[in-house]
Amino acid sequence: NQLKGVNPATLAKVGKAVTQLVGPNASPAQYKQLANEVACATAIQGKNNFLRDAACANVEWYGPNRQNWYPGGKDVVPPHLKGELPGDFGFDPWNLGEDDLQERANEELYHGRWAMLGAAG
Repeated sequence: NQLKGVNPATLAKVGKAVTQLVGPNASPAQYKQLANEVACATAIQGKNNFLRDAACANVEWYGPNRQNWYPGGKDVVPPHLKGELPGDFGFDPWNLGEDDLQERANEELYHGRWAMLGAAG
């Protein structure tokens, strides 16, 4: 038994936190996705590249099954956000990327590079 000697109050706190993250009506697939993301985030902090690659192989960063800004709310994602760009978590409340999403991504890179130069002095 892997949980032998673990404080039951600690397990209850962990269970409550997980339920808050994935929702009370979460499917087993959503719990698995959360476990994969936690394993990946933990492995990224370590120095073992093999462990990191293995832990992060099952985490979807792109596509329709990617993490959403509103957990469990696939219907709140605008149709023009398909998970094709880094950082696309489906959040665009004013539909700024509706016209030309790739152009907005290029502008973000351009301005981010100027900001890095400005921070360097």
